[in-house]
Amino acid sequence: MRIVVRIFSIVCACLAALFGYCLYFAFSQGKEDSMCMIVFVFVMFVLCAFSSFKLWVGGAKKKNKNTGWLPEPHIQKDTRTPEERRMDALLRIDAVTELPVEDAPGIILKPGEICHYSTSAHMVTTKNVVTGYKGGSVGASVKVAKGFYLRTGSSRGTPIREDVRTLHHGTLYMTNQRIIFVGEKGFDYQISKLTALTPMGYDGLTLQFGTKNYSLIMHEPYWIFKILELLQKQ
Repeated sequence: MRIVVRIFSIVCACLAALFGYCLYFAFSQGKEDSMCMIVFVFVMFVLCAFSSFKLWVGGAKKKNKNTGWLPEPHIQKDTRTPEERRMDALLRIDAVTELPVEDAPGIILKPGEICHYSTSAHMVTTKNVVTGYKGGSVGASVKVAKGFYLRTGSSRGTPIREDVRTLHHGTLYMTNQRIIFVGEKGFDYQISKLTALTPMGYDGLTLQFGTKNYSLIMHEPYWIFKILELLQKQ
């Protein structure tokens, strides 16, 4: 593109010089028939200058959009279904044979402790609360004698209770010694205290430490199972 712009610029410069020469020749020699040549050269100069300007502007925009005058990279759209993506992730994680090592800026590691996994997660808490009332009555005034009224009370009816789930954001860490959740509902347990690990669909799991249960939603929870497997092989 830059070569084409330079060629057009050179042509414009030559036409400008030729245009000036034709003007000089016409006025110095007094020949009126050279005016056609002047008009022709002028039109060609304008066309070449306009084409050069368009190429230069278009090339500048393309350079700003794609650094270094390179064509736009072709981004292939992921046409896999969610189920296929999850299966690919399972196969990829299952093929890991060595424990990963990660930085853990959010926690203080103990001597000899190594962080093997960290991810953003949400802890799910469920609480049974009253969300409304069913039935009930509205109070009214009943006349029992002249000038005397009896006010009946109103009733709310039967309360409706429902389980309401709340998500608490945090970060889950897994080391060679502990499983830690840093957040509003945080916890810190030794791996040896883990009594059960239950998948919760494809995007979560439930950790049980004795009588305490923690349900977590995260990306690729299969890593927890894999790291436990690799730790047991050490």
